[in-house]
Amino acid sequence: MLSATRALLWSAAGFGWAMLIASDAPFASTGGYCSTRGVPSPAFLFAQLRALWFADAATTVVLPWLLMLIAMLPPLLLQPAAHVVSAVPARRHTALLAFLSSYASAWLAATPLLILFTMLLAGLFPTHVWSTAIVALAIALAWQATALRRRCLARCLTLPQLDGHTACTRYGIATGAACVGVCWPWMLAAQLVPGDLHMPAMAISALIMFRERRALSGHDIPMAGTR
Repeated sequence: MLSATRALLWSAAGFGWAMLIASDAPFASTGGYCSTRGVPSPAFLFAQLRALWFADAATTVVLPWLLMLIAMLPPLLLQPAAHVVSAVPARRHTALLAFLSSYASAWLAATPLLILFTMLLAGLFPTHVWSTAIVALAIALAWQATALRRRCLARCLTLPQLDGHTACTRYGIATGAACVGVCWPWMLAAQLVPGDLHMPAMAISALIMFRERRALSGHDIPMAGTR
């Protein structure tokens, strides 16, 4: 079952990458929705965010964001998904479903805020897209050194005791929320890199996140309820 779980996660990531690469509409820059100079007003940002759900932007901004999550996140779940399967072997299929769906719900809840923040940054330099990308990269690098990010990363690596679907659901939500806290700046930076370099930037961001998680897996990982 562990090998099947790994295959499922890698297949999901491959599907996300394939859909992004094959998409007729490349990842749209949100700068087009923030054409004002300077920092957009809250009312303007709200109006633009609302428009995403009622216009073609829903397929050029929201959908690519979701595909980006599908492409970049599954490899980060190799260890927690294996823990779920091992901890609840008798009901491993439904337990894994409960974990993955609740993990995804945490990211889906954060997605509108991430899009809003992306639009805010795009509005800072509406005619200088590389300046926006550099600012986003600086935010990502600065966030790497914060204590809050380290706490979120530790929570991502925590392997709690699981005894049923409710525990797996709680684990998925907690892991998803912590993963948002760890990964959001790299998602943001990758999204704001313009033109043909956007996909390579996504791949680099995904590799950075995966290598960090891989390097820490199995090394001093906290078990909930233990010392």
